[in-house]
Amino acid sequence: MRPSWFALSLVLGASAVVVEERAVCTTKFVSNYDNLNAPALVDSLKTVGVYNGLDYNGFSPAAPPAFLGGVIPNTKKNVIVASLTSDILNLGTDSLKIFGTIAAQKPVIGFDLTSFYFGCTLFTPASSATIPLSCTISVAGFYANGKPAPTVKFSFSPTAGILAPSAMKLAVLPTTYRALKNVTIGVDSSQVIVPATALALDSVSHCNY
Repeated sequence: MRPSWFALSLVLGASAVVVEERAVCTTKFVSNYDNLNAPALVDSLKTVGVYNGLDYNGFSPAAPPAFLGGVIPNTKKNVIVASLTSDILNLGTDSLKIFGTIAAQKPVIGFDLTSFYFGCTLFTPASSATIPLSCTISVAGFYANGKPAPTVKFSFSPTAGILAPSAMKLAVLPTTYRALKNVTIGVDSSQVIVPATALALDSVSHCNY
C-alpha cells in the first residue's frame, strides 16, 4: 500500500509532458542549497521554491549549527527541511505526514534523480538545538509520461547516538528513476511520532531534460 501522501504525486503527474525514451540527459546538478539565505532554525517560513530547474514544495532552507545537535549538512552549510509546519504552510495539508515534493519546472520537462543525502531530527521550530532520530523514508513519483515510478525506501540511524550531531546518509535511487515529472519524499516511520520529526535533505543529484 502506497503512503497517503503519494496521492499528491498523482495530481502533479497527471498533466506531465512526455520525455521521449531516447532522450539523453546532459544538464547535471548537485543541488546543495548553500547559496540560499537560510536561518539557523531547523524550520522556517521561507520556502526553497525553484532551484536548479526543479520546484520544491514543502521544503524550507535551514543552516543548523553543528554544535547544537541534529544532522551535519553534507556540504557543511545548508540543508532543506520538510516538517509539520512547512507542510501546512507550503502545501496546505494537515495530514500529519511529513513530506515534500520536487517537480520539473518549465522549461525543464523532466529529470533523472540519482541520489541525495538525508537525515531525520526532532522537530524544534522555536530552537536551532535538536537531536538526530532514526527514521525510514519513502520516495515515490511519476514519470513524465504519467506512469508511476516504483516506491523505494531508505533508513537512517544516527552515527554517534542522539546526543551528538550525525552525518547524513546517502540514498542512491535505482536506474529506473529517470525522465521523471515529480517525486515525493516523506517520512514513513520515526523514533518518535512522525509529526514530531523533521526530514533534512542535502546534495540532491539530478539531471534535467
